[in-house]
Amino acid sequence: MKPIIRNGRLEINEIYVDEAIFALANGFLGTRGHFVEGYGHDFEYNGTFMNGFYNTYAYRYEENSLQFPQVGQVMVNLPDASLMTIETDSEAINLTDATLIDLKRTYDLDRGMTLRKAVYQTPKGFEFTLTEERMASQFQKDLIMTRLTIESTNYSGDITIRSYLSMPRVRSITTNDPRLTQGKTHLILDHIEAKGDRIVLCASTTHTGQEVEVGITHDAPFDYEIVNNIGMAIKTLLIEARTPRSITKYQVYQGTHHDEHLNVRAVLDKVAPLDFYLIRQKAYLDDFWRLSSIRISDREIEEALNYNVYQLDSNTSSSDLMQVAAKGLTGEGYEGHYFWDTEIYMLPYFILTNPEKARSLLMYRYRKLPEAKLEANKLGASRGAKIPWRTINGMEASPYYPAGSAQVHINSDVSFAVMQYYYATKDERFMVDYGFELILETALFLLDLGHFQDGRFHIDGVTGPDEYTVLVHDNYYTNAMAKRHFER
Repeated sequence: MKPIIRNGRLEINEIYVDEAIFALANGFLGTRGHFVEGYGHDFEYNGTFMNGFYNTYAYRYEENSLQFPQVGQVMVNLPDASLMTIETDSEAINLTDATLIDLKRTYDLDRGMTLRKAVYQTPKGFEFTLTEERMASQFQKDLIMTRLTIESTNYSGDITIRSYLSMPRVRSITTNDPRLTQGKTHLILDHIEAKGDRIVLCASTTHTGQEVEVGITHDAPFDYEIVNNIGMAIKTLLIEARTPRSITKYQVYQGTHHDEHLNVRAVLDKVAPLDFYLIRQKAYLDDFWRLSSIRISDREIEEALNYNVYQLDSNTSSSDLMQVAAKGLTGEGYEGHYFWDTEIYMLPYFILTNPEKARSLLMYRYRKLPEAKLEANKLGASRGAKIPWRTINGMEASPYYPAGSAQVHINSDVSFAVMQYYYATKDERFMVDYGFELILETALFLLDLGHFQDGRFHIDGVTGPDEYTVLVHDNYYTNAMAKRHFER
């Protein structure tokens, strides 16, 4: 598969954009494509996320109602285990303290990893090339690996590497953009320790009580210590000009939202060389591309399509405890919520290429039926279920009723997806055990919500997919989907 290549993008705004383009994920864990050596300034904000790991925060309304969601839900930025600063005896090698003179980036879609080659020149005139290879393992879902290679054309001497594990930084800015996450503290440090050749950090969310355990280790000896609740591994290397030196860092993330038994230490004890995981990653992707590669005459569009299906698969979990966040696992946009976009835009791809994963996505909706029934009751229905417009835990998370709860077409979107899955797979056992109940409960809510007049069925005061035209009577999309829904 042709790799994605973006070279010479040296401006900070271009680098921030490419953090998303070169984000890595495996359905459970995702990390943005930030520089592991850091940017060297106070605005450094590294993002790593676990699917479904979230916190809540209180909404405030000038005039409240029991029908309104009382708390927001947000996917939590996890402790940062990626940073590895590099210094000579007097100079730091990063975007602020040195000059970035060349940058080459590659997304290797055959091996599921990113490669970045950055060339820096220090104020004293020394030139360093940092080569970063990163992978989120499809074989070991809780593992991210980084191999950092350091080479200089004209410097010989000591360099000091400091490898960190720390709590995430909290954004100091606020915004009125509903797509962006506000700056809030969502994690509290419970414990951090340096023991042997590893550092392990434990933290918990402020309101949901979910726990995350993060650990780091390396493939070479480091001195490990804790300074001001920040884990630090320190190593000094003697390098010779034009002689590369490499270090591999292992980062393990686990959360109680997925498995209450956390065993980061056991995983760190058993990590293998990076090439071991690369072989298995390649085998996984060989199977993936055998089913999913797209070939068309326009090479540019072909490249874009294949990149998109790769990201779609990488950001979707096989667990029915999770769904697909609006930005996948590439960032905090839309607070990591699951929308109806999954069923209408993404599920058709999985139905035709990976029906097991499609079934898991639908099973998430089935498992959240109790919450959807509570939503229906809050909105005045005596029966049925109301699928939320945006959610993580199954409850509606949008505080703006006209573009949130008023979008009742979500019910029919889920029903549509169930039937598309059945038409393609003929999975009757799924329909008997789960699918028909989803269709029925979501239909009963619409039946209670609407009314008959002059022999016709009407649904009033709803918002269709056009979220800028709200609370209308007989929205065409909503009615057309409801009609098909009832027919099923």
